[in-house]
Amino acid sequence: MARSLFTSKGSSLHLRENQRFLSDLLSLNSVHFPQQVHGTNVVVISESEQEVAQADAVVTTLRGVGVGVIVADCLPLLISGPDIVGAVHAGRRGLLAGVIERTIEVMVEQSAYPISTFSAEIGPSICGRCYEVSQEMHDELVVNFPALSQGVEGRRLNLQSEALRRLREGGIVSLRDVEICTRESEAFYSYRSGDLIERQAGVISL
Repeated sequence: MARSLFTSKGSSLHLRENQRFLSDLLSLNSVHFPQQVHGTNVVVISESEQEVAQADAVVTTLRGVGVGVIVADCLPLLISGPDIVGAVHAGRRGLLAGVIERTIEVMVEQSAYPISTFSAEIGPSICGRCYEVSQEMHDELVVNFPALSQGVEGRRLNLQSEALRRLREGGIVSLRDVEICTRESEAFYSYRSGDLIERQAGVISL
């Protein structure tokens, strides 16, 4: 069974300086974070000491090895199957470009189990009440991705709703959203609230 963790304030992962702390906390050999670029590249960790290049998702079938992403409003998405785990950095650009679909594709390729046995969890991230964009961007996006407007008003976007839609369409039926907004909660870092450097993490391992 996979183990997962979402950190909060007080455990900043600026420049991933606390990877060893997380490894020790979770009794892991190593924890791997990608160099996030708001894209769709997925890296497979096949060795405990492997370096991770630019990517926005990391997956592994290795036991004792964690994968994670760092965020401060974007969605930290953790996906697990019986023999594989993955961590996805899903900001607006990466989410709409297909980082979730690409991660599912890679995980299915690497796993011996069907996607119906997988589960996914969305960690603390900016909610639709707080994620406001320009009117032009809003109108353009909701025409193509109606789920972005679910449950919100005005120029706001619901990234969690769009992520859940994509996960369901990808075949994952066991879904959970912790429903904690990083901008509303003082327990988490939020870029839109002025936390320009500090980040929290989502980590998962077998």
